[in-house]
Amino acid sequence: MKQDTTTIRKVADEFKLSEYEQHFLLTCDRGEALIIADQNHVALKVVASEKEHPLLTTDPKEIYL
Repeated sequence: MKQDTTTIRKVADEFKLSEYEQHFLLTCDRGEALIIADQNHVALKVVASEKEHPLLTTDPKEIYL
């Protein structure tokens, strides 16, 4: 969900992102994203519950056996 600095220009052009949105994508934390639907751009943060986290994590250090 965090955008790579080498591709931000293409993403910004394709989705007509503002400077603020570009900065957000370059600096957002894990679980943060920009959802785009038609002309609406909304920042969001996804937080899994304690029960959901073990099922969803892709971090090898956090995978429970």
